[in-house]
Amino acid sequence: MELNLQKRQKIAWRLKQLEDCPELLTYHDIKDALDEVGYLKDYFLNKNNYKNLFVSDILPQDIYQSLDNLSINLDLTDRRRIALFHGIVQYPQTKKILNKEEYALTVKNTIFNDNKRNELSYIFMNSLVSIISDDDKIVLESRKNLKMISDLMEEGYEEDSLFSQYMMLNEKALKLTEVSTYSVARGERLQIDKLSALKILFDFNDEDFQDIKWVGGVKKFDYTAYLSLRKRKIYKQIDMLRVATFKEALNLLD
Repeated sequence: MELNLQKRQKIAWRLKQLEDCPELLTYHDIKDALDEVGYLKDYFLNKNNYKNLFVSDILPQDIYQSLDNLSINLDLTDRRRIALFHGIVQYPQTKKILNKEEYALTVKNTIFNDNKRNELSYIFMNSLVSIISDDDKIVLESRKNLKMISDLMEEGYEEDSLFSQYMMLNEKALKLTEVSTYSVARGERLQIDKLSALKILFDFNDEDFQDIKWVGGVKKFDYTAYLSLRKRKIYKQIDMLRVATFKEALNLLD
């Protein structure tokens, strides 16, 4: 049996009606997934399984698991950048850190003493230390750690590598020393703009945060495209980390 567009539409509509269907998933997400290689497509290529979907309320647990995976799973490349985003943008801007240098040393010791964490936790901790510390030696050490992870996991990415994007964001956050006729304004580190980081790390664009856009002509304005499933999953993960404590963030990243 072939899953033509009409069949995929009917299956997607039925699955979206399931009580346990993840809220994040839309009818369109499921329909698109049925056009790709995977368990859902293979299952419904069977004529009997297709018919049973519309006459029975009992479905295999693997169907529900596949829907859950579809709503959660992210490419490891995106997950690394979520860890980086949280470390250099979100955590230092949403958490009140009274003594940044002391906090940086505490996180640094956690990195040194805990060798059971995965790369995502190390990306988060090293990027956080590098952004809150004023100690050049500690910042340099953290950057070396990030570069090592980047080189190991993303060799050949060049300007799109984790470390290259990290450095790009840091450059955007630096206010260079300004010299005027009568005075010198010293340079200082500024906060990294959240929107700029989302654009660089995940290819978000201005339209992703707008409901309508200018299209010209008779219509003039139109609704913007619905945010892709990938971007919705990224934003959901970022939002979960936003309210997490330091230890909770490590567990979520693990």
